[in-house]
Amino acid sequence: GQIGWRTGSRRLLLFSTDSGFHYAGDGKLGGILQANDGNCHLDSNGMYTDSSNKDYPSLSQIAVKAKENNVNLVFAVTDEQKDIYHKLIPLIAGSEIGVLDSDSQNIVKLVRDNYLAIISKVELIVENSDNMEVKIRTKCKGTIEKETNRCENLSLADQVVFSVTLGVKSCPPKGQEMKTIKIKPVGLHDTLTVNVRIKCQCDCDSDQKMMENKNHANCNGNGTFVCGMCVCNEPYFGVKCDCVKGEVTPPEKDRECIQDKSTTTLCNGRGECSCGRCLCRETQKGTNNYYTGKYCECDDTKCSYYGGLICGGLSRGQCICGVCNCNSGFTGDSCGCSTDKSPCMYNDLECNGAGVCECGKCKCTNPKYFGSHCQECEGCDQEKCRAHQGCALCNRVTPGVLTQEQCKTECPRTTAVNTIRKDTTRCETLDKEDCFVYFTYFYDADNNIRVEVQREPVCPTKPNVGAIVGGVLAAILLIGIGILIAWKVLITLKDRREYFAFLKSLENAKWETSGNPIYKNPKVQYKNPMHTILSTSQLLRPLTTLHLGKRVTLLLRVAGERMVSTVWFLCFTTIFCSLNPIGKLSAQDLRTDTLTPTQENPCLKEKTTTCGECIAISTLCAFCTDAEYDANNYPRCDLLTTHQKLINNKPRCKDIVNPSSTLVKSRDDRLIDGDRDRYAVQIRPQQIDLELRPNDPQTFNLTFRLAENYPVDLYYLMDLSNSMADDKEKLASLGVKIAEDMSTITKNFKLGFGSFVDKVVMPYVSTAPNKINSPCPGCEKAYGFRNVHPLDPNATLFRDKVNAAKVSGNLDAPEGGFDAIMQAIACETEIGWRNRSRRMLLFSTDAGFHYAGDGKLGGIIQPNDGNCHLSPDGMYTESSNQDYPSISQVAVKAKEKNVNIIFAVTNDQKNIYDQLKPIIAGSETGVLASDSQNVVKLVRDNYLAITSKVEMIVENSDNLEVKFRTKCKGTEEKETNKCENLAIGESVDFSVTVEVKSCPPKGEEERTLRIKPVGLYDDLTVKLKLMCQCDCESPKQMEDNKNHEKCNGNGTYVCGMCVCNEPYFGDYCDCDKGTGTIADKESECIQDKNTTIICNGRGECNCGTCTCRERQKGTNHFYTGRYCECDDYSCPYYAGLICGGLGRGQCDCGNCKCNAGFNGTNCGCNTDNSTCMYNGLLCNDKGTCECGKCTCTDPKYFGPQCQECDNCGQEQCRTHQDCALCNRTNAGVLTKEQCEKECSHTTAVDKIRNGITNCEYVDQNGCFIYFTYFYDDDGTLRVEVQKEPECPPEVNVLAIVLGVIAGIVFFGIILLLIWKLFTTISDKRELARFEKEAMNARWDTGENPIYKKATSTYQNPVYGKK
Repeated sequence: GQIGWRTGSRRLLLFSTDSGFHYAGDGKLGGILQANDGNCHLDSNGMYTDSSNKDYPSLSQIAVKAKENNVNLVFAVTDEQKDIYHKLIPLIAGSEIGVLDSDSQNIVKLVRDNYLAIISKVELIVENSDNMEVKIRTKCKGTIEKETNRCENLSLADQVVFSVTLGVKSCPPKGQEMKTIKIKPVGLHDTLTVNVRIKCQCDCDSDQKMMENKNHANCNGNGTFVCGMCVCNEPYFGVKCDCVKGEVTPPEKDRECIQDKSTTTLCNGRGECSCGRCLCRETQKGTNNYYTGKYCECDDTKCSYYGGLICGGLSRGQCICGVCNCNSGFTGDSCGCSTDKSPCMYNDLECNGAGVCECGKCKCTNPKYFGSHCQECEGCDQEKCRAHQGCALCNRVTPGVLTQEQCKTECPRTTAVNTIRKDTTRCETLDKEDCFVYFTYFYDADNNIRVEVQREPVCPTKPNVGAIVGGVLAAILLIGIGILIAWKVLITLKDRREYFAFLKSLENAKWETSGNPIYKNPKVQYKNPMHTILSTSQLLRPLTTLHLGKRVTLLLRVAGERMVSTVWFLCFTTIFCSLNPIGKLSAQDLRTDTLTPTQENPCLKEKTTTCGECIAISTLCAFCTDAEYDANNYPRCDLLTTHQKLINNKPRCKDIVNPSSTLVKSRDDRLIDGDRDRYAVQIRPQQIDLELRPNDPQTFNLTFRLAENYPVDLYYLMDLSNSMADDKEKLASLGVKIAEDMSTITKNFKLGFGSFVDKVVMPYVSTAPNKINSPCPGCEKAYGFRNVHPLDPNATLFRDKVNAAKVSGNLDAPEGGFDAIMQAIACETEIGWRNRSRRMLLFSTDAGFHYAGDGKLGGIIQPNDGNCHLSPDGMYTESSNQDYPSISQVAVKAKEKNVNIIFAVTNDQKNIYDQLKPIIAGSETGVLASDSQNVVKLVRDNYLAITSKVEMIVENSDNLEVKFRTKCKGTEEKETNKCENLAIGESVDFSVTVEVKSCPPKGEEERTLRIKPVGLYDDLTVKLKLMCQCDCESPKQMEDNKNHEKCNGNGTYVCGMCVCNEPYFGDYCDCDKGTGTIADKESECIQDKNTTIICNGRGECNCGTCTCRERQKGTNHFYTGRYCECDDYSCPYYAGLICGGLGRGQCDCGNCKCNAGFNGTNCGCNTDNSTCMYNGLLCNDKGTCECGKCTCTDPKYFGPQCQECDNCGQEQCRTHQDCALCNRTNAGVLTKEQCEKECSHTTAVDKIRNGITNCEYVDQNGCFIYFTYFYDDDGTLRVEVQKEPECPPEVNVLAIVLGVIAGIVFFGIILLLIWKLFTTISDKRELARFEKEAMNARWDTGENPIYKKATSTYQNPVYGKK
C-alpha cells in the first residue's frame, strides 16, 4: 500500500545503480545478525526503519517476494556491472537487464525496450501443485506443439494457446483430497484457479455406505459389505466371514477348494485354502505373477509370445488362464496377427484382387500373380506397355503414330514430363531414330489410369571410329615400344654384369712392379680396353640429376657410339628419360658419398664433454678415460663396441667407464594374513635399493595379496540435522549388527561415531535468540562437527553413544559435511585411527554439501588449513573462523591419510555424490534407505567393493617414468595399475618399470619413491640413486687430481682429460694464452713433413693437437686420427648403411671393421653357412659356400644348395618307385612280404612335405602318385608317399568342340562387323558426296528444244551423238 501498486496492473520496478550489491550474510560485517523477515518496514516519511537491525535479504527471498507480488524487475546498471546482474536473471523470474549510460540519458529508451521485452514473452507458473504432475504444451507461434511453459516474441493482441495436463501419481493422506491450484503468468495478477478433487475413494466405500452395510447379511452378520466384498470383524475371516480365527476350519470348507473331487489336492497344489477360498501363490518366487482361477487352475504366464511379450503385450491382448484373449484388431494364438488390411491394399483393391489378406500380408490365390501385394504377373507389364505406347509417343515433343486430333481424343490422361517417376511400372519403346522413349503408367487417388512419358528420348552414342582406329594403332605401338624397352634392359644388365666382373678381376690382379717398366704410382687408374663404352647403369646415376634435354643429349651420344638405329633409339630415350622412378631407383643402387646412414650412432648426436653426460645418453655409450686417447681425435664418448675394437691387436681404449644399473631387494618379507597380535603383510617386496642409469629402464615384480583379518576401522559420520532423526534411531539399533556382520570378514574391527550440522553462522543456522539454542522442538544447539565416539571395538558402547546423541537444525539445504570429513581424517589421534588398518569413513546425509567459497556468505574468508582443531570434548573449534574445505583438499587429505570414504546418501542426492568418486580416490557411493535400515548391507557391500580392487599409485615420482603391467586375473598382460574382482586371499603380480630420461639438477640425484595401493598403509619403498656422474669425476677425485703432473701442474686431471686453469690450454695444459702460438707446436700437427699442411687441411692446430672439423657442416660427423687423416664415413655401403650398419660392422679410418659373423669390404657377406646346408651337407658336398650362397664346383650340379643335377632326380625316383607304390592303400608291384622287408624306410602320409625332391608316377588310370625322398638328421634315407593319388579331371570333349566352334563364329562375326562398319562409313560418305553434287547441279532448259516438263523424262536421240 505504501508504494501504491495497483492490483490488476503490470508492475515494473526499475533498479538503477553503478555498483554491486550486498546480500544475506554481509550484515555480519556490521554486527547485524538478525535475518531479513521480508516484510514492509516504512515509516510515514517512506524511510526503511529496520535498515540497521536486519540483515540484507538473500537472492532467493527477493525472487520469492517478486513472484508473490507479481513484480517485474528491470536492472538498469552500468556496463562494468552488467555481468554481475546478468547472473540474477535466471534466478528472479520475469526480470530483465539493460545498460545505463554514464549520465542516464538513455533511460527512456531503456524503459521502453525492457517493457517490450517483458511483455513479449509469457511464462506460466503453477502454485500449490505439491504431489501433482502438471505438464504444459504449446505451439506458441509455430506449427509444432512442444512441452514448454514459455512463449516469446509476442506482440500486443497476440494470442497463444497452452494445453495443460494435470495428473496425480498417488493418493494424498485422507482428508487432503481437495486442493486449489493456481496457474498464472509470471509478473501478472491474472490467474486461472483450478479446484481439484482427487478421487481416491469409490462411492461404494464411502463412509455413508460403510455405515449402511455394517454387519450385512451377505457377510453372515459378521462384517461390512463393501463394494461387493466382506470386510470381516474380528475374529471372523473368509469370503463371507463365516470362519473364526483359532477354531478348526470345517472339512466342508476345505472341500470347496478342491477342483477334482476325486482327489484331495487343495487348490491344485498351487495355493492355500482359507475358509473355503483358494489363496493362490506366485508362479515363481519374487516375480509377483500369481496363479489365478477359483482353484488356482490358471497360469497367466503360459500363453504364447509375440515380439518377446506374452500375447504381444497389453496393446494386443491379455493372457487369461493360459489362452490369449486378443484385443480388437488382432487375432491368432499369440495375438500376433493384425486384422488391419491396409498393408494389403493395392490400387484400392485387397491384394490387387488376386489374393486374400492374412495377418497383414497378401496370399496370392491366382497362380499367375505374385509379389507383396499380388501386383506382379508374368507378361502383364509388356501387354499394358504396348496398350499405352501410342499415347506415350504422341505426347512427346515429336508426335508418334497418332495424329494430334487422335492424341487429344484418345489420350486425355497422358502427360509429358521431364523425368518419369521411379516407383511405378517402367516401359520403353524405340522411335524412328532408334532412340529409347521411356514412359510409365499408374493409378491415381480416384483409381483412374495415368500415363507419364519422358519428353526427351535417350539415344545411344555413336561409335567414334577415329578413336577406335587410333586406340588400336596406339596399342600396337605401345607393345612394340615395350618389346624394345625389354630388349634394352636385358642388354644393360648384361653390360653391367660384365663391367662389375672386370672391376672384381682388376681388384684381384697382382701387378709385379719390378718387372713392369712403365709402373709409376699405385694410384694410377687403368681402363678396361674392352669396355670402351659407358653402360646405361653408369649413365643412370648422373642422369637422375640432369634436365630432360641434357639426358637426351647424353643418351644420343652414347647411341651414336653403340650404332643403334636413330629413329627407334630416339623413341626409347624419350620414354626412358621421363621415367623418374627408374632413375631414382638406379641412383639408390649406385650410391654416392652424400648419402648418410639411417642408423645413427646415438653417442655422437651431441658433443659431450664429461663422462656423466656420456653415460646419460644411452646404455650403448661408454666413456674412455685413457690419457692418450685424444691424440687420435677419437671421441671419448662412443659406442662400447667401438672402444673395444682391436687396433694392432690392442683395444682402442683400455680404461672404459660403462656403469650398469643395479637393483637390490633390501627387504623382502613373505606375505602373511593379519591377526589380533600381528599386522598383515600385503605387498612384497617392501624395500628396494635402486641405482639407475638414465635411459636404462629397470623392471621388477611387485606382488599384492588381499590378506585375511586385515584390521578395519569404520568411522560413522552422520548428518544430525532434524531430517535425519529416524536414521539416528535406526543406526543405534543396528550398530551391534554392523560389528557382527564385519566380524565375518575380519577379526580386528573398530567402530566410531561422529556427527555434524553446519557452521553456527547466518545464513546457515538461525542465530536468533529464540532459535540458536533450540532450533527445533527437542533439538540441541547446532555445531560444526563433534567426535561423539572415537574408534573402539565395543559395539554396545557405540549403540549407547548414538542413542544419547541429539539432533539439531539449520536453515539452508546444504550441510557442513566437508568440515566434518576434514576433521575426521586429519585428527588421527583423536579419532583413533590405527596406522596399519583399512580406514573407512561412512558419510551419511540426505542433503548436499557446502565447499570452499561458501563461507563468504557468512562473512568467513579465512581458507581451511586442513589441520586438526578438536577440543577435549571433541568439538570442532574453528567452525566459525575457517571456510569449508575444497573438494581437492578433501581428496588430497584422504589420499595422504589412506582413508576410504563411503558416501551413504539418499537417492535424490546420489547423482551429486557420484561426481566425487573420480576425484576422491578410493571412494564409493551407496543409496541410503529413508530410515537407514539398509546400513548394514551398505557397509558390507561397499567394504567388499573397495577391497575387491587394488590401484597402485606412486608418490614423489617427478621427472620419472613409472609403468605398471599386470595380467590381473586374466592371461594377457596389459599396461595398467589397476586390478578388480579380487577375493580375500587372492594375489596379483605387477611388473613395475622405472626409467629416467634425463638427469635432474645437481644435488637431486637421490630420492625415495613410495609405491602403494590406494587407501592402504602397505607400501614398497624404492631408494633411488640416479647415476649422473662417473666415479672419476667425483668431488673427491677432482680434489685429489688438482694441478696434476699429467696436466703440467696447470690443471685438474678428470677422467683421462685435463681441465686447465686460466690462462692455460691444450690437451696437457702446456700452452699459455698470453704467449701466442708456438711454431714447433704447429709442426706437431703436420703429418707429411715435406708439406706445410696442418692437420691434412681437415682441422686446426690447438697447442700441438689437431682439432678435427666436421666433414659436412651440421652433420656432427668429424674427421678422426692424430692428423685428421681418417674419414669414418667414407666406407662402402651395404643395404643403405655404412658397413651394413652397427649390427654388421663399423667404419674405421675408411675401412670396414666387420663384427663376428660378417666379412667383406662392406661387411655385406654373412659367414653363417646355414643357408648353404642341404641334407646335413655343405652345398650338398658339390660346391663351396660364399657369403651365404653356394658356388657349385661340380659342373653337373646346380641350384641354391647344389641339390639339383641333370637326370639325378629321375634315377633316384625310379629307384624308390616300387617301395612308394607298395606303401600306398593299394599295393604296387611288390608283394606285401617284400614291401615289409625291403621298404621299412618308406611311409605313407596324407600330404608329402615341400622343399625336398618330389617324384611322381602315373598309374593305369592316368592318376598321379606323388612321393619324395630325403635324409633325416642321422643321415638315414627316408621315403614318403602320398596315400591318395591326384587324378586329372575328365576332359569334356563336347565343351571343347562347342567352344572352338563358338570362338570361330565369334571372331567371324567380329570381322564381319568391322567390315560392315567400314562399308557403312564409306557408303555414307559416297551418299553425302552425291547429294552435295546434286544440290550444286544447274540444268539449262533453253538448250533442249524438246524440253517440256520437269516431271517427264524423254530420251533425246540426238543427245548421244553430240
